[in-house]
Amino acid sequence: MTLREPRLQKSYRSAFTLMEMLVVVAIIVVLAGAGTLGYMKIMEDARRDQARSGCKTLEKALQAYKLRHGSYPELLEHLVTNVDPEQGGALVDRTALKDPWGFPYMYGGPQNLHPDTQVPQVYSQGPNRVGMYAFNWNNQ
Repeated sequence: MTLREPRLQKSYRSAFTLMEMLVVVAIIVVLAGAGTLGYMKIMEDARRDQARSGCKTLEKALQAYKLRHGSYPELLEHLVTNVDPEQGGALVDRTALKDPWGFPYMYGGPQNLHPDTQVPQVYSQGPNRVGMYAFNWNNQ
C-alpha cells in the first residue's frame, strides 16, 4: 500500500478581491470623467468657431445683397425671402440664419456699421443668450 502525500496548499488565488475590483472601477470612473470634461470643452470650442464662421458667412451674404440692391437689408430674413430669380435667387439657406445652438443670429442692421470697414454687425449670443458670444468684427 502506498502512502499518498498530502496535498500542498496552492499559494496563488483564482480571483480578484472585492477591494481590487473597487479600485479598478474607481480609476475607470475618474478617467471617464476627465475625458468627458475634455470632450465637452472641445465641443464648446467647435461650436464657438462654427458661430464665428456663420457670422462671417452672413457678412459676405450681406455684402452681396448690398451689391444687388444698393443698400444693406433691414433684416437677415431678407437674405432668404427677397429672392429675385433674375439675380440668382436666395443668398443663403434658411438654416444659415441660426447659430449652432439653434438661436437666430443677431444683426445690427444697416445703421450699425463697423467704423473702419463699413460692414454690418452680425453676432451670436451663444448658448446662454447673453451678450456677444461670437461676432464678425473679430478680425477686421
